[in-house]
Amino acid sequence: AESTLAALKVLSKDPDGFFLMSEQGDIDWANHANDFQRMVGTVKDLHDGVQAVIDFVNQPNDGIDWNNTLLIVTSDHSNSYMRNKVKLGAGDLPEQIGVGSCGYGGPPCAYPTGEVTYGSPNHTNELVCLYAIGAGTTKFRKYEGDWYPGTKILDNTQLFHMMM
Repeated sequence: AESTLAALKVLSKDPDGFFLMSEQGDIDWANHANDFQRMVGTVKDLHDGVQAVIDFVNQPNDGIDWNNTLLIVTSDHSNSYMRNKVKLGAGDLPEQIGVGSCGYGGPPCAYPTGEVTYGSPNHTNELVCLYAIGAGTTKFRKYEGDWYPGTKILDNTQLFHMMM
């Protein structure tokens, strides 16, 4: 959130507009390590960064609004085939073996009670979600189902064309 907000403050001074791409890459690292606890924290970081963008755009009287701004939130890929086998409540984390020593160069984290399972420590072919708000979102419909008829699926390579 802090780095995204700092970039927005600097880039928004350009009268010609700007493009900003922010990444919360630790989500990927945490899931490669099968580290659910770290992944939850990184998703919170992503949420805070997205909220910083929304709050920045919603500031009044600065010429930046949802008529001239597009926010896209997505992932470049999925990994790990993570599944919650038990519904966890807010703030609940599964029992995790190896907290502090698993992942990031150590063995993958393990879950003895089976509340969470991981099918792989690698990238997977699962679909990822794409969320968008603001200027130009109607252009996404042009590409929905283009490569996968009868669906609303977009291929990530189509994002370039939508943004252009």
